[in-house]
Amino acid sequence: MDPIELLQGSANGPLTPLFLVHAVSGLALPYLALGPLDKTDCRPVYGITSPIYSSPIYKLPSSLDDVARGYVARIRREVQPEGPYLLGGWSMGGMIAIRMAKVLQEMGEKVLHVIMIDSANPESFPRFKSKDAHEAMTNAMFDAITRRISGATATSTDDFFPSPVSEADEAFESDALDLANLLTLMRSHISNGLRIIYDAKPSGCMKGRTETEVTLIKCTSFVAPPRQYGVKKPVIHCKSMNWKTKDFDSFQTILFSGDHDGAFDERYVGELTGIMESILSTVN
Repeated sequence: MDPIELLQGSANGPLTPLFLVHAVSGLALPYLALGPLDKTDCRPVYGITSPIYSSPIYKLPSSLDDVARGYVARIRREVQPEGPYLLGGWSMGGMIAIRMAKVLQEMGEKVLHVIMIDSANPESFPRFKSKDAHEAMTNAMFDAITRRISGATATSTDDFFPSPVSEADEAFESDALDLANLLTLMRSHISNGLRIIYDAKPSGCMKGRTETEVTLIKCTSFVAPPRQYGVKKPVIHCKSMNWKTKDFDSFQTILFSGDHDGAFDERYVGELTGIMESILSTVN
């Protein structure tokens, strides 16, 4: 899978392209569940997937700022060499998108809007107290994501690494190996993603005012215990999710009835699509 894929619209559409950054899994696949974000199908919508899935020499980044700089460079090189830009992302993706906006601003480019889907300010996350705590969090998140991907309720690895029907069925066996490799890469990405989120501090990249409009689409349903992923209750329930709203040209929060992990599930994605379509209708 390529790091940047066109998900909707035409690459030659007249409207500003929207780039949606992956969450902690590193995969942009959840964005495929969104309905049309532009009734005329004129806005190109791209998903950004971590290069870990396509490049054997890719090195995991050491900070959110590093991720942001890498994705800005790739967008400018491969898709859109100059602004204005339009960015967004779910969870970790929103955290990265905000930093990408700052990087582009420092380059003299204009960012029209950043859409964050239930993305908390990473500076609010407590640092891991130990390697064991980091490992436990990684395992919990990996299990939750793979269960959702597989649609299974069991946690047995057999659900994700199926055995071949027969030794002669090489195609089936190849698919199983591909899936095993993908999940290995995903776990590495989750582990590193959690580390750079929980180690996030105010950085040079984020100092000063970020000259863009921001919309936070905030989930109001909390299926999992608030501390499941180490997020304190005040961060989850805070309307701005602890973003410093005065640091942006404008900052609005739109409430969304979905829960964080299930934001793109069938029962919620229609509402999410409608909210995003409404936001984008004001942006050329």
